[in-house]
Amino acid sequence: SSEELDDGQGKMRDDILEKLRDHVRDEAAFVRQRCLQLWISLVIQKRVPVKQYLRVFELGLDRLRDKACRVRKHAVTLVMHMVLNNPYLVIDSTRAQIEKGQNDAKTKLVELRQELEKLNKNIKEDKKMEEKKSQSDDEDSGGEDNTIDEDNEVDVDNNQKKETEENKQSIEEQIMHVENVVTFYKDGFRFIDLMEQANQDVVNLFKSPTLADCIQAIDFFVNLRHYRPTLPNMEQNLRLMFRLIWSVNESKCKALRQAFVKFCFDVSPTIPPIHIPLYQAHAIIRALKDATYEEELYFKEILKQLIEEKKIATETITEALWKFYQLPYDDNTDVIAGKILTFIVGNEVNTKLNDITDIIQTKEKNHRFVHISCLLLQLAATPKKIENDIRPKQFRLPKTHCLFEILSKIIVSTFDDVFNQEWKPMLESTFDVIVKLADDPIKHIENIIKKL
Repeated sequence: SSEELDDGQGKMRDDILEKLRDHVRDEAAFVRQRCLQLWISLVIQKRVPVKQYLRVFELGLDRLRDKACRVRKHAVTLVMHMVLNNPYLVIDSTRAQIEKGQNDAKTKLVELRQELEKLNKNIKEDKKMEEKKSQSDDEDSGGEDNTIDEDNEVDVDNNQKKETEENKQSIEEQIMHVENVVTFYKDGFRFIDLMEQANQDVVNLFKSPTLADCIQAIDFFVNLRHYRPTLPNMEQNLRLMFRLIWSVNESKCKALRQAFVKFCFDVSPTIPPIHIPLYQAHAIIRALKDATYEEELYFKEILKQLIEEKKIATETITEALWKFYQLPYDDNTDVIAGKILTFIVGNEVNTKLNDITDIIQTKEKNHRFVHISCLLLQLAATPKKIENDIRPKQFRLPKTHCLFEILSKIIVSTFDDVFNQEWKPMLESTFDVIVKLADDPIKHIENIIKKL
């Protein structure tokens, strides 16, 4: 990949790489597979010249649609390693950052070219002045002898010329460097476009009837999970991936559970152990942000399977989620935390009833939060396990409990919001809480109707 090769070595390298590119489209699937393996090795060892990087990336994208499964598998691996080892971006790079860098480089280039133009103009003017002075000296050559003064002037002029030439050479070198930087940023934009295309092409492999395609696509997204800031559409594609949790194929489900653990529970080793549950809880919240009801069901099923297999520290994650639920947020983080809690806590929520009641009162104007909180409260009414053929008595709150007065007040005070799409779910869930938890629910409902 070195650019310091002589012309002969550079040509030999380029000829070999061109033949290797041609054979990726060979008729024999085995040859295409072996060539892709060689390219993977070159990428991992950082042996691909930067000027050829985009062409090789496009080559990998093209083979993602190969008719042979083993070729598609290695094409996914090649594209994945080309992203991981790319010379253009760091993990958290964004298109806006690259655009800013390119604009700064273009501005610098304009300034340098203006400076060079000004310097060339000065050189021309100095040359004209020197010619005029030479003519004047020739006309005055019969006068007084000023040889020593003339020699000094010549030395000064030569020093100025040398300094000017050095300055000009320096500016020209800077211009060449900044031109390369601008080209590099331009290639970086193109690389992001190709990454987005790869992102979509690999997602299409989830529709493949071949298990190997699906497993390889899952591995692709797991390894590129840190590039989510660079690829905004990756979040949606991850949700398309996790919907496969309903598959009857256990190998596929296992790969998805492992992928979810990687996305949400693997944290940097620099994170203090005491803060790890908070980072993990925040990762789950991020995964569910703006999720549809159907997508929430996928995540619920994944968490359920992970809890059953004891693959996650449920207790510490739950406590971290309670913290996010209790604090005020402008981006619905508290609402999403509450939603996740409804997935993983059962009737043990009755130990948090007073806390939930206080929080509802604090955030009573947030319809979504009240709705989610009521879903949590309903879990307290979940029947406990039957022991010795005896069904435990259903959990109820005394009719004088302050919760019902608070919910009644919220229903009555927000009745003008009836056309708000978030109001109806809140209304239904508050009535469900009253019916399931109140010792005398009919009395409470009658009081609400009278107030209305």
